Amino acid sequence: MGVTGMMLNDINRENIGVTLDYCHMLMKHENPAFAADIFGSQNKLYGIHLNDGYGVHDDGLMIGTSTPFKTLEMLYYFKKHNYDHAIYFDTFPVIEEAAAECERNIEMIEYMDKLIDQVGMEKIQKIIDSNDAIAASKLMINFFRGGE
Repeated sequence: MGVTGMMLNDINRENIGVTLDYCHMLMKHENPAFAADIFGSQNKLYGIHLNDGYGVHDDGLMIGTSTPFKTLEMLYYFKKHNYDHAIYFDTFPVIEEAAAECERNIEMIEYMDKLIDQVGMEKIQKIIDSNDAIAASKLMINFFRGGE
């Protein structure tokens, strides 16, 4: 993320940006939401390869299956920065039927997007700004309960 940011700064062209690969970022112990916030705030986020994994290999799991809160946090920053470019599903249906897996990915993104809307962007940002771990924990429980 850092090297990419430095390269973007050195290149300094409006038509050059980044595509983030969610699982690759997990493998490098980077925070996908942090990258989405940084590059999104600079209008340099041009694409996302979205999937999930355990952080050791490029597992290509369905979206939100092993790191749902990291995924949810990243989707929050997409929304915050009005990201409207492509989301590529970088999942590997091995034993799953490919169309059904794609449908589950879409369903998960739509569900998480709805959760963010139910809680509210302003409320989430207020918790982030407060740097309050208790409030953040309560927010996670709220998400577990379906954004009530």
